[in-house]
Amino acid sequence: MNSRKIRNKRTIAQYSELGKLIVKAMLDKGMDRKTLLEGLNITTAALTSILFGESMPSLTTAFNLSRTLGIDIELIVNTMNRKDEDTSA
Repeated sequence: MNSRKIRNKRTIAQYSELGKLIVKAMLDKGMDRKTLLEGLNITTAALTSILFGESMPSLTTAFNLSRTLGIDIELIVNTMNRKDEDTSA
């Protein structure tokens, strides 16, 4: 028996609304995660947590998202403030 833990793969369908906005902007710019992380100055774990709605970005990270991805800060903040309809029951 293999002693390694099997990681559950997550899909973009499981992303929060903010996560979907981030990934769309990354794809539009042809940006990979490594480049985004360098622009945001956060860890991979922190980005993953933001993408899946497990945490919200700090104000500094929100501004860095805006600058790095070219997304209007107002759109980021409004998206952060909306309830993610996919997770409400």
